[in-house]
Amino acid sequence: MWRTAVLFGSSLILFVGGLFLVRQETPVDNLIVFLGNDSLYRMTANGEALRQITAHEVEEFVVSPDGHSIATVERDGEFYNVNQLNIDGSSRTLLVEDIRPRWPIWSPDGSRLAYIGFEKDVPTLMSLHIETGQRESMIDERTSLLQPVWSGNRLAVQTSASQGWRLTVVDTDSRETTPVVIVQANSNVSPALSPDGEWLAFAATFAFQPDGVNQPVFLTDNNLHAVYHDGRALRLITVGLNVDNTIFWTSEWLVFSARSATAPRTLESIYKVRPDGSRLTLLTDGDLNIYATDVSPDEHWILAEVRSSFAANGPVKLLRISMDGSTVEEISTPFNRVQNAQWIAPVNLHWNPLILLLMVVIGGGLYAAYRRFI
Repeated sequence: MWRTAVLFGSSLILFVGGLFLVRQETPVDNLIVFLGNDSLYRMTANGEALRQITAHEVEEFVVSPDGHSIATVERDGEFYNVNQLNIDGSSRTLLVEDIRPRWPIWSPDGSRLAYIGFEKDVPTLMSLHIETGQRESMIDERTSLLQPVWSGNRLAVQTSASQGWRLTVVDTDSRETTPVVIVQANSNVSPALSPDGEWLAFAATFAFQPDGVNQPVFLTDNNLHAVYHDGRALRLITVGLNVDNTIFWTSEWLVFSARSATAPRTLESIYKVRPDGSRLTLLTDGDLNIYATDVSPDEHWILAEVRSSFAANGPVKLLRISMDGSTVEEISTPFNRVQNAQWIAPVNLHWNPLILLLMVVIGGGLYAAYRRFI
C-alpha cells in the first residue's frame, strides 16, 4: 500500500510541476503602438510592417501588460466609450460608457482597468474588473482628479488642493487612501510609481508633506522629486531643470524629458538619473525638441517623439535611443501628428515538446513500476 501511495504522490507532483515547465513564455517581435492622425496604428520596433488598428478616431489608449490587448477611449455621440480590443484590432468589446472617461491604466496583472470617470457627475477614480465587468469607486471626491498610475497594489492619483495639487496613494486591496505630498508645478506633475510601488516620482516647483514636517524648498523650476508611498520621506532629485513631460521609472533609472533652466537655448532633451539624484545624464542634445514617450520592456531602449524647434506642429518622427545614449535610430512615419507612442513586447504561451516528451517517459516509467509492485 505504501508503495502505491508514494508512486501516486510522485506522479501528482511531477504532473503539477510539469505544467509550469511545459508551458513557456516566448516573446514576440517588439511592436510600437501609437496614435497617428487620431487613429491607432502599430509597427515593428524598426518601423516596418505599419498597420492600422482602428479606422475611427481614438482619444486615448493604453496597452495591457502582456501586450495582447488595448484599452481605448473613443467618442460615441454625447458619451465616450472605453473599449477593449486585441493588438490587431479584432474582438472590440465595450467596457465602459461614461460622460468623459480619461487616463485609463491597466493593473500590473491585466485583470483590472482604472480610469477617471464622471458616472456620479464628479471626477471619480474607478476600477473595472475586466472579467466580471464590476466597477468600484477608489476615490470619490468633489475635486479634480488627474493622471492615475498603477504599480503593485498601489494606485497614485493627482487631486486638486487649496495649495496646489495633492498626490494621493490608494491601496487597491483595502481602498485606503493616503495623501503623501502637496505640490505646485509650472506644468504637468507627471506622477510615476516605482516598479515595486514604494516610491512616487513627480515634477514640481516645490513640494511638502501634508503634516508640514518637511517644509518646502521653493524653486522657480519644475524639478524632479520623489516621495515614499506613505509620505514619510521626500527628496529633491534634480535642480536647474524644467521637467514637463512623462516620467518613466525603470529598475535603475528615472527617465524624463526636460528643458534646461539655465542654458540660453530651451530645447526639450531626454535625461536619466538615479532615484537618489546621482549620475544625472543628458542623453540627447541638438536642434530638436525630443520627448520621451516610453521605455522598452527590456529597459535597453527609450522611445521618443521628435519635432523641429522651428515647427512645433510639423512632421513628427520617432527615435529609438539606447539607454546609455550612444545609439540613436530614426523611425520614419507617414503622419504629421504622432501621439502617445508605446513600446510593447507581446508574450505567447506555448507547449515545450521536449519537456512534454520527458513527462510522458517519466509517467510511463511510474506506471510500469506501479504495475510491478501491485
